[in-house]
Amino acid sequence: MKNNAAPIGLLSLPVLVGALGFFVDVYDLLLFSIVRKASLAELGVAAEAMKTHGEQILSWQMLGLTIGGIGWGMLGDKKGRKSVLFGSILLYSLATLANGLVQTTEQYLWLRFIAGLGLAGELGASITLTSELLPKEKRGLAAAIIATSGVAGTIAAYFVYTLSGEDWRLCYYIGGGMGLALLSICPLSPRHPHWPAGVVCYWCVGQLFRRVCAALGHPKF
Repeated sequence: MKNNAAPIGLLSLPVLVGALGFFVDVYDLLLFSIVRKASLAELGVAAEAMKTHGEQILSWQMLGLTIGGIGWGMLGDKKGRKSVLFGSILLYSLATLANGLVQTTEQYLWLRFIAGLGLAGELGASITLTSELLPKEKRGLAAAIIATSGVAGTIAAYFVYTLSGEDWRLCYYIGGGMGLALLSICPLSPRHPHWPAGVVCYWCVGQLFRRVCAALGHPKF
């Protein structure tokens, strides 16, 4: 049966969400390596035990990525790529926000594990979704756009940490806030039936983000 639907372009919503999602994904993934010493020191970990605790937390994050990659892949085949894409972004966004509130290394470990579960689903879902929706002539370029956005996420993680005065909690708040803001993009499309709610949600996230930063003494964000 011939598909009469108009092909989507490189700047369409699936590519945009996939690229921005992978940007936040890699930002979050690399952030722990950047803030590891500062965060563990504030949580009371001795200098001689910092390497051990850091490797343990990182290992659990990687375990979450492994389990999440398999789980989200299976779920995507059953529930669809869009559900997996937005579900994974929501999970790692909430976990990343909670990382800024941790008080013990045990909490830190479990939240990095949960964040890893969410981080694993975004890339696979976005690449697969764009491959299914875009014409074959544009699939390679769309994948390149998404991958390049991830590289930009690593750069952003470093500069956010530096410009925030090496405030590791604020870095996690920013990562989680970016993910939640990203979830508002789909309803922001005027053709979406719930786009007014998306505009309100996006505005609320922005106001909350500004208030948190101001309360932490970082009004420039």
